[in-house]
Amino acid sequence: MVEFPKDTAVGWVYDQIYAILIDNNENARAIAVAEKLLTIDPDDVELAYRSLKMAERMKDAALIKKWTQKSADSARRVMASPKNTETGARRLALAPQVVAYLDYLAYTEILQTQNRAKKIEMMDHFMQASPKSVYIPAMRRLYLAAWRETDPQKAILVAEKTIELDPNNEEALILVAENYLQREKDPERVLAYAEKVVTLMDQTTKVEGISDAEWSKRKAALSGRANWLIGSVSMQQNKYSQADKAIRSALPYLRADLRLASTALFQLGWANYQIGNITDAIRFTQECARLKGPYQEQAIKNLAVIRAEHPDRQ
Repeated sequence: MVEFPKDTAVGWVYDQIYAILIDNNENARAIAVAEKLLTIDPDDVELAYRSLKMAERMKDAALIKKWTQKSADSARRVMASPKNTETGARRLALAPQVVAYLDYLAYTEILQTQNRAKKIEMMDHFMQASPKSVYIPAMRRLYLAAWRETDPQKAILVAEKTIELDPNNEEALILVAENYLQREKDPERVLAYAEKVVTLMDQTTKVEGISDAEWSKRKAALSGRANWLIGSVSMQQNKYSQADKAIRSALPYLRADLRLASTALFQLGWANYQIGNITDAIRFTQECARLKGPYQEQAIKNLAVIRAEHPDRQ
């Protein structure tokens, strides 16, 4: 590329040429001149953004990629070193809008990328390049989900790091809590993380990029997983009232898995027996006894004992 000095007269000449080409709808030539103008004035985010929109109308992928980067560079230069002039103020007002638009384009492209390794690479780049983007919370969720599907052990490390950066990331909280429970590690932290997820699911609004139906399904699953963790830890600690409340809430989520459903129904039967709610103890134990799950045999024995102790509650 030919280098042009930062000379006002040179800039004025190219500016006139650019205006004529725009008037004549010679977009390809106009973009070429715009590149030379941007060499003279790298802070001209207005020109860079205008050229990007022009490239989009031309549907030229190579030009779109080039002007996306140039627009990002100009916008960040303007925000890093604002000029106290009328032009500087105008550019400073536009720059954040340009960055937001570019973040949207990048986020959309990532959502549409099917190759998992490529998607992870793109997300890594996005989070490093745009750490303050409004899409960062959603990006962290996508990033964690991608690693869960690719390398579950790596996903745990990613989740722990995510919690350090974003303590309200419910996906990371639940993943770490489940891992701790499986390893019988730090039950108090399991309980704290799970309770936080339940609270977040009551307060969090829909994440960008997914439908209302998908978000409702995700909220229900996360709430179910969190309540199951709370119930499991509470059973270990003989906190039967707390366990009963949490596992009841988790039960709709657990029913799809025979093993979990059997465990939950058995625990609900035992918890209610311990707190003296015999009617529900019989109901849950009876339902567990009907399932061909891991607790069926023990549930049948427990049911016989409860009925023998309370013949009036058949």
